[in-house]
Amino acid sequence: MLGSNTSTFKLAQGQDWYNILWINGKNYCVAHIDDGALTVSMLLTNREGKRIFQVHKGEIQVATDVWDYTYIGTKVTVRAAHREIILEMTLKDDLACIHRGTFIDPHGDGAVIAPDGTLTLIENGQMGQSSFVGCHEHGNLYGGWAVLNPVNFPAGRGPKGVSFLRG
Repeated sequence: MLGSNTSTFKLAQGQDWYNILWINGKNYCVAHIDDGALTVSMLLTNREGKRIFQVHKGEIQVATDVWDYTYIGTKVTVRAAHREIILEMTLKDDLACIHRGTFIDPHGDGAVIAPDGTLTLIENGQMGQSSFVGCHEHGNLYGGWAVLNPVNFPAGRGPKGVSFLRG
């Protein structure tokens, strides 16, 4: 889940990953199945696209400019400062739900998930005119959502089997 937007899937034979959010050639959030358990890899950024917090298969690899983070039970919270939450997520054996977070590439393209569940498209550093609430993707083989800006990613080919967020 990205805010109030859900993506459900069944992995193909031998597949152990699922793109949750792909931006201009890079995976920003991926679900993995490791020995039957769900793990998540993600790259959380600020509004300028600077990496703030990175997780690889459930293990924190990079935590720069993070004031505090907690992982209690199934809830992960990351703060940039006192009372400034930049990531809220729930992680269970069969569910990865991002309640709040920013995922923007160095060109300024990506998505912001607000506390009210709205996923807003960001293009070239500007809030896009597209916001998504309560959308549901079911059965996409390789992923949930993708952001592709052909100006910033001239290769122009996104992953197969995803839904593209358009402004």
